[in-house]
Amino acid sequence: MLVNLSGTMWGELPATTFTGDISLGAYKLKLTDGVLKTAGEGDGFSFRNAADSDPANIRVNTVYWNQNIYASTSPVSILPLAADGAYVQLQAWTGAVFFEIARLMSAADPYLQIGRDDTGVGTAAITDMLVLQAGAGTNNEAANFGLGISMKIGNAASQVEERASIDLKLLDATDASEDVELNVNLMIAGAAAAVAAAGAGAPAGVVPGAGVPAAVATAAFAASSAALASSSAFLIFSC
Repeated sequence: MLVNLSGTMWGELPATTFTGDISLGAYKLKLTDGVLKTAGEGDGFSFRNAADSDPANIRVNTVYWNQNIYASTSPVSILPLAADGAYVQLQAWTGAVFFEIARLMSAADPYLQIGRDDTGVGTAAITDMLVLQAGAGTNNEAANFGLGISMKIGNAASQVEERASIDLKLLDATDASEDVELNVNLMIAGAAAAVAAAGAGAPAGVVPGAGVPAAVATAAFAASSAALASSSAFLIFSC
């Protein structure tokens, strides 16, 4: 069907095969439920609703892209099927096949799952399921450089704040003689407190977490913590 810009039908083409290019210039290709047109400013094509007032939905099977996927507004979402047990997978190449490494899971309590099954991995060895990296850019890292994991939850006043964190930092950044320290921090009485430490520079004693059994926070525990401090690597937990 051929129509002009006002929507008036010009006529129909019989079933045929074109042997040359079809040039529409700056004009639109109008369909029953949408319009295909150039997006302008070198942005490729835009599929819009029949009134050409908003972007339209596109339903496809597989999409291949060579560069990036950009959002044109905020917020935007990646949504699994609206059904319990439905999920969206993130897969990566193993060198032989694609394997799931993460999923968005629909459930009464929806969640993000990170990890994979044991197919193709050693079942008597550690397999990295999550890798966090900081550094290795154009700068040289120095002592106290590190990375952290922040955990935030709300309170009775609906204030969402960091209530716990795990921090890893360099004590000595010298190549081939690095020392690191790992700290676990919890909020106690409204303030952050270190409740676990590991590494060459970890303190001899730690602050017990709220609700920790009294036996854990005894002088004997503090003494044993001090004794461990002489080791080059140790771990103290009080939560």
